[in-house]
Amino acid sequence: MRAAVASADGKHTANVIGYVDLPDVARQELALSGIVVKNGGAATVEREFGVSAAVGLSFQVARATKTPAPVSVHYSLRDELGQAVANIDVPHERAVPGAAGIESYDIGVRLPASPGRYVVTIEATAGHHSVHRSVPITVR
Repeated sequence: MRAAVASADGKHTANVIGYVDLPDVARQELALSGIVVKNGGAATVEREFGVSAAVGLSFQVARATKTPAPVSVHYSLRDELGQAVANIDVPHERAVPGAAGIESYDIGVRLPASPGRYVVTIEATAGHHSVHRSVPITVR
């Protein structure tokens, strides 16, 4: 996918090229979108935040409609040594139903009070199937 923007006067332009992964949920039975990081309620590409900053994480979980197992979602934050800083089970009540088999989540988390590099991970599990996505962040 390619996205482009231009300033109102047309003097400045930029573009970015990325890819879109469309999982075969019927075959995989469970899929997890990428994680959208939010700052002040708006999506951001920034990955550096102040100590104790509040950030939002948005993502979607898709499962085959024939999969009866409930989906559990877990948030974790690890430091650069791999030590767990936070481990939280996300309540299913936070899920917003969408199209058949798709649930959207929008959660808020507080980053650590210590500067450093961290990795945010979201893991979704249904029965014997598990998927996860991670985003590196820096707290300054």
